[in-house]
Amino acid sequence: MNACPVCRNHCAFSPEQLRHRQGWVTCPHCEATFNVFDTKAGAEQAADRAPLVSESDRMAIASLADDGPHRRSSNEPSSNEPPSPALAAADNPFWIMVKARFIRLATILVAATLLLSALGLGVYIWKDQLTKVDGIGPALNALLHQVKPDITIQAQAEDFSLANLSNTPLDHDRGFRLTIHLTNQAAIALPTPDLCVTLLNSHDEPIAFRLIHLSATDTAIRAHQTLESQIDWVPIHDTHSLMVAFSLSPTEPQCVQDTKVLMSLE
Repeated sequence: MNACPVCRNHCAFSPEQLRHRQGWVTCPHCEATFNVFDTKAGAEQAADRAPLVSESDRMAIASLADDGPHRRSSNEPSSNEPPSPALAAADNPFWIMVKARFIRLATILVAATLLLSALGLGVYIWKDQLTKVDGIGPALNALLHQVKPDITIQAQAEDFSLANLSNTPLDHDRGFRLTIHLTNQAAIALPTPDLCVTLLNSHDEPIAFRLIHLSATDTAIRAHQTLESQIDWVPIHDTHSLMVAFSLSPTEPQCVQDTKVLMSLE
């Protein structure tokens, strides 16, 4: 047993510890550092152990003991104290694996949310084009109306085509009958456009105009459906040709010039 010169408490150290540290120990009660060989109790053991160090070496060792790992800070936990539950859980391989998987799952969910948001925004912006594509158009149109029932798909000039125009004379010189076929080329039903019929003279100047309200009888034209319209008209002097186009706005009729079809009457 060795007595601490500061608190006078007795503490035991093994000979191996004393030999390894050349007698320098730390009191477990007051944490004071001292050399047991310098105390009266340790003097009797000095003969059987290594010789005492010199005064200069002792001072250097004492300085290292005060500043080094032998003097423990009051805030540091003792090496003999069990780790806190939080530290133990943080070092547990199971919880490390759970934390890594949680971070990976959260990253995937955030990336998927951003991707779906961007995809939904793109579909909404290009809905007027995507809903008219064969294959995906009808399903996409139904999905959009489920999400937003009042959504409107705008018809465009390229959604319709004019074909098979024919001009047949009526009996008893009562004029002519113009037959027009209008086809919806989109994959979904669209509002029926109105037809613009214009008579032109030999200088391609308009001399008569007529708007045919197809939407009055058929408000919508089904996907790939063809509507037939017949117009009776009487020739006007210097009538040279006839131009047919369609209007996409029933509230503000405006013929789409890119859709015009010319028929010579000569």
